[in-house]
Amino acid sequence: MKIDTKNVDVALERDENGNVALDVDTKNVDIHASKSDDKIVIDVDINDRDEYTFESNGKSKHMPKGIIYKVTGEMLKLFLSRGLGKLIK
Repeated sequence: MKIDTKNVDVALERDENGNVALDVDTKNVDIHASKSDDKIVIDVDINDRDEYTFESNGKSKHMPKGIIYKVTGEMLKLFLSRGLGKLIK
């Protein structure tokens, strides 16, 4: 199945074994995901210079839970890799 619109492109494939491949392409974020019997793999491409909306989860003493930040893609990758919150936009 493929969906192509002005703002987002989505491609979804599922084989007879239930394995799934998903690609979502937007202006700011590209997501590539696959699922097989034994694992799920998600790859998100984030542009270092673009601005993103990030919500902290309170795991950092300097970033209280639920606070929304505007950060660059470079900072977002760092925060996500340390498990400090989630990407909102």
